[in-house]
Amino acid sequence: MATLIVQAHPLEDSFSAALCDAAAAQAQSTDPATTTIRLGQGDLLDVDMFTGVTNLVMVYPTWWGSLPAMLLGSLETSLGPWIDGGAPLAKSPLRSVKQLTVITTHGSSRLVNRLQGEPGMQFWKRTVLGLCSKKAHFSWQALYKLDRLTHADRSGFLSTVTVSR
Repeated sequence: MATLIVQAHPLEDSFSAALCDAAAAQAQSTDPATTTIRLGQGDLLDVDMFTGVTNLVMVYPTWWGSLPAMLLGSLETSLGPWIDGGAPLAKSPLRSVKQLTVITTHGSSRLVNRLQGEPGMQFWKRTVLGLCSKKAHFSWQALYKLDRLTHADRSGFLSTVTVSR
């Protein structure tokens, strides 16, 4: 079993980095083969990095209702042929992924996100999960109203982050 954690945020001392650190610590306690890629901090995502990955964890802030451009660009580069249907699903680089976990934050409330159609969650569930193993599980962990929360609220969420298996 191999775990790949992909974090997308340009700042090393962000709450997103803290979420990534929590996920990585948890994953490494049960899976020494855990790899962490930090987009925006010099790391690049390559399609070959998905080889043999059974647990894929994505950590990012939702900005303007969407994934950060650095993450979208990396996904387009590495998974584009499968996302837009040009390559056969049987050859998807994510076909070994049995668990897809998304950990994200929103400045808006859960209600506002629902009214917008939950675009981030729908992208992962409708597009990326279909590229994974047929029996893959999906976990969505989101903190809403980030801009209006206290330090205790953020710490509380941080303590609930799980890297599902």
